[in-house]
Amino acid sequence: MQPGDMVRFTTEWNEAYATGRYRYEGIEWRLGILISRRFNIAEILADGEVVTVPVGQVQKAGKRDGLVKGDEKKTSQI
Repeated sequence: MQPGDMVRFTTEWNEAYATGRYRYEGIEWRLGILISRRFNIAEILADGEVVTVPVGQVQKAGKRDGLVKGDEKKTSQI
């Protein structure tokens, strides 16, 4: 991940992080833009504020986060 990348992150801390077993099911993800990544800390611009979280709680955002190429939203038709 480089500064300027769209990322998803969580600010939730639970026992899974403390024990080293990462479980991402049921966690609320937020979207933002990565500002900087130093050592094990990431600074992210989200909702007009700078949020600081551990890099273990940050992932690069992708298609499953609702990001699509261009302004069009893809919809499935049955």
